[in-house]
Amino acid sequence: MNNNEAASPLSVPTVASTGALGGASGGALGGTLGGVLGAWLLLGACVSGVKVGGSDAEMASWEKPPILGSTTQAEILAENPAWVDDLVRAQPDPAQAQRLADPAPNMEVVVFFGTWCSDSRRELTRLWRAVEMAGGDFGFPIRYVGVDRTKTEPGDLLEGVELLYVPTLIVSKNGLESGRIIESAPGGIERDLVALLAGETSGWLSGRDDLGADLGAGLGAGPASAATP
Repeated sequence: MNNNEAASPLSVPTVASTGALGGASGGALGGTLGGVLGAWLLLGACVSGVKVGGSDAEMASWEKPPILGSTTQAEILAENPAWVDDLVRAQPDPAQAQRLADPAPNMEVVVFFGTWCSDSRRELTRLWRAVEMAGGDFGFPIRYVGVDRTKTEPGDLLEGVELLYVPTLIVSKNGLESGRIIESAPGGIERDLVALLAGETSGWLSGRDDLGADLGAGLGAGPASAATP
């Protein structure tokens, strides 16, 4: 989740410097408008320190200091009541949701997220709605780690994680990473997480299409691949 544009710069269209704008002054104005347009495009993402519009609860959630470090679902929802609305509205796949309660021996999931981040809000509330549908308990240990907008704090819990986007869900078996879901789950968070836990796929899964250059060298598992029979 952004501020993810630091790793993948946003291409901003510029306004033409000819015609009505004309000449050198038109070019300067075009550059200025292009910069303004770029700023507004970034408002749709999780950008450090900027939020426009939204309900009072959403604005309060944005403006308050983010949760940092190890936390729980209960604490996240208590500190960010606007997330509860998304949890209630989420519509995960019922069949895949039920599988979240299946025992997954030797597996663990660690979720790195930002309370300031709309992708984190969307993916986590859908995941929590899915586990509610499965009876309320995951069949595996799951931990939550809140990070700041620069994704560098808390430093002691981020060492070696190579975190560029949030949310990032890291799935491990016997203490070794087997896969990740990064920023957005292309098949739905419940389906993709179950697939990683069951060994039906491995590597990293994401709705982004630019992760090969960003993360491919950093993750031993590499891009996701179907497990061989």
